Amino acid sequence: MAMSPTDMKRWAKDWAKLRLHTLFVMGQRVGVDVLPRHFYSQVPDIPHLQGDRKWQRPYSLRGIRGTDVGEQLEWLENICAPSLTATLPALRLHQRAAVANGAVGYGPVESDLLYCLIRRLAPRRLVQIGAGASTWVALKAAEDAGIDIEITCVDPYPTNFLTAMDRVGKIKLRETPVQDIPADELADLGAGDVLFIDSTHTVSVGSDVNYVILEVLPRLRKGSLVHFHDVTMPYDYAPSVLSSDLFFWNESVLLQAFLTDNSRFEIRLGCALLHDQALERVQMVLPTYSSPMKTDRGLAEKDRIGAYPTSMWLEVVADPT
Repeated sequence: MAMSPTDMKRWAKDWAKLRLHTLFVMGQRVGVDVLPRHFYSQVPDIPHLQGDRKWQRPYSLRGIRGTDVGEQLEWLENICAPSLTATLPALRLHQRAAVANGAVGYGPVESDLLYCLIRRLAPRRLVQIGAGASTWVALKAAEDAGIDIEITCVDPYPTNFLTAMDRVGKIKLRETPVQDIPADELADLGAGDVLFIDSTHTVSVGSDVNYVILEVLPRLRKGSLVHFHDVTMPYDYAPSVLSSDLFFWNESVLLQAFLTDNSRFEIRLGCALLHDQALERVQMVLPTYSSPMKTDRGLAEKDRIGAYPTSMWLEVVADPT
């Protein structure tokens, strides 16, 4: 019996999906993802985005606590006191951290901010999910402040620097995916302690981002601080999304959803937000922020030169129920 046109169309579609899936599996075996362009795909349609810019706008961040720019600037000024920022140019933290770690991985503005925060707040414990150059900055800040800080680095692919620091007892290295560590253990932080997150930035099946945001953050106690890197909120895209990106991170979107109508967490500082809305004020506080990237509604201009800090600092303001 001959197939109807409808059945033939369905058969052809199923056959094509099977062949594409076979190609996808073969590609993954050699480290390449082969995917069809489809409106169901998580991979953005770059030609469409280039032609229609209605998507290029910030989110309102309605329902999220701590989005007031003035309050964030006050927090920044308190953390980055003039007595500290005056020392930053000579310290060359970003350059020295990159050399020590053997890779860059953490921005210059973010490095200076982290240094000031540790010197100012003197956390007792720092748990890093993703580490390296930022670890060097933290160790340097603790040394210069004359404080003892217990640093635990969770990193399945540690640099030689991290391995060496673990060997001499400067840090405790856990060379494993964060998903393999109980959430209660990761969240066992007190007031003033820091959970520092700079992981894969990817929301996918079984990802570290899913585990940290959905399981670890809800367990944190009042007074602990949380850091995320590469968070572009209020935008859901990176500055180079149209020009050079191959990985389209979506951690920022999941974090924004987590924070919406969440009375237990407040933003203390959103670097991307301040870059967009109060750049000159931030530069007055951080003199090393002298060469900012020029952006238009979150997108970099063609040369993509300059600093675009993407750290976000949160504070847990209430205990879990």
